[in-house]
Amino acid sequence: MHLASPHDVLGGTMLGVAIAGLAVNIIAFLILAGAERDNLNIRAAAIHVMGDLLGSAAAILAALLILKSAWAVVRKAGHILLEGAPEGLDSGTVAADLVANIDKVKAVHHVHSWSITQERPMMTLHARIAARQQFGHFRRDKTPSRRTFRRHPCHR
Repeated sequence: MHLASPHDVLGGTMLGVAIAGLAVNIIAFLILAGAERDNLNIRAAAIHVMGDLLGSAAAILAALLILKSAWAVVRKAGHILLEGAPEGLDSGTVAADLVANIDKVKAVHHVHSWSITQERPMMTLHARIAARQQFGHFRRDKTPSRRTFRRHPCHR
């Protein structure tokens, strides 16, 4: 049933409990290691505690991995929510490419890029177009800008 409806894993709580478990298991192992070694029950208990100790160490490692991966997700989500520029997109290069490859564009400035989602980067800019160009005709000409953005993809 847990696979059908998984619960969130609280990495911080998991780390705290694992560290406490490790400490208790170390104390128990030290007590058993100092006890009578010829007693079969004490030797078996020491081996059992050693297994628990290794399990606590593995739980600490797992908690650290969970916290690290969660931090990576939070960092990427924060970058998008704070409207950071898409990774790998150089606005200056895109502006220069627009000027170089679209005859009607004479200058590009005030370039802003951000991400709506990880898959949907956005960009706004001011472009100075050649004199005597009708804006309506310029807006219909979308092919050069598509070529430009294929040359400057955003890394996801």
